[in-house]
Amino acid sequence: MKPLKLKCVLYTDDGETFLCIRQFYVTDVASQEFREENYAGMKLKRVDKMEERNVRNQHQASGS
Repeated sequence: MKPLKLKCVLYTDDGETFLCIRQFYVTDVASQEFREENYAGMKLKRVDKMEERNVRNQHQASGS
């Protein structure tokens, strides 16, 4: 999936799962073109990029 920039209003009860309750726009990061996708009503899960990088670095260091 291409990286997208989404400007929206999110609601969460637990700080991990977010509901997109209002969407303003979606753009393709590389081309800066506006996209037609609609994320309103979609549930999104928080991903901590620092953890992803640390996990990848640990796997590379261990040789796997």
